[in-house]
Amino acid sequence: AARPDVTSAGQACAFAFVYILCSLSVKMMVNMAFGTKPPAGADDGVGTLIEAPQSQKMLKNFGVDAEDVKEARKAVGFG
Repeated sequence: AARPDVTSAGQACAFAFVYILCSLSVKMMVNMAFGTKPPAGADDGVGTLIEAPQSQKMLKNFGVDAEDVKEARKAVGFG
């Protein structure tokens, strides 16, 4: 079995980002296909993460206004 060569932190972070995106989209597709609803509190998906106090602080540190994120989610139909 060949092992992939991850030689930098950038590669590892990129892999983690792609992995998370894929796992979220697969969960969504399975829920849509089987008509199951997520548990209470998780029905907002990533929106639930954005509402968390830690996420609010991180957004502020990055210079992103949380209200702008909420407005953008509403504009694309996620809020």
